[in-house]
Amino acid sequence: MPKIPSIRKIEVRRCDLKVFLKPAGKTAGAEVVLAKKIKEGRPKGILKKGTLEKKNDLLFLGVPKGTFYAVARSYLVQDGKKVYSPWSKGKKFTVKSERISKAPKIVSASLWGKTLSVQVALPKGVQGADWVLAEDYYTYRDGKKKLCYQPIEYVQIQKNKTGSRLTFSNLKPGTYYLFGHSYIKGFKKTLSDWSAGRKVVVLP
Repeated sequence: MPKIPSIRKIEVRRCDLKVFLKPAGKTAGAEVVLAKKIKEGRPKGILKKGTLEKKNDLLFLGVPKGTFYAVARSYLVQDGKKVYSPWSKGKKFTVKSERISKAPKIVSASLWGKTLSVQVALPKGVQGADWVLAEDYYTYRDGKKKLCYQPIEYVQIQKNKTGSRLTFSNLKPGTYYLFGHSYIKGFKKTLSDWSAGRKVVVLP
């Protein structure tokens, strides 16, 4: 039976967090779970889980706002199967930032010759947005049957924009589509879905 690991600390940045484990002796790895509560020594209402090997920290992105618990258990591999230790004691943590959910909006777009001027609006609580001017796009339905957009064949990219105005210059004649997604940054950037696009036609 592998030894029980312990959670040394949890570092929270916005809606991301990093869980640091104290090594539990010789093991093949450990499983870390984020849960709504701990009942009879086991996690209940699991939010996220991950596995780490050959390191002592694990990163979780996009954790919802609220107070939760992290627990861990180590494992060995015997005859091709994982043998787990009991769960560690739960360590409480609080995420104060909302997960990103809303895409930015394109308010207006004006074309003057080969220059595109755009006015945009960012959702409340985001840190900025990335924008692309693409030659094409496709649509699909996510797990909740929401219509989503995916631009392809980028012509110009503008990242980390925090203002309400954008300018795309020196455009060649053709048809383009403008899309953006907003972001917040904890340990890494967490992006919203792409916004609805705006069609732009540059004449010869």
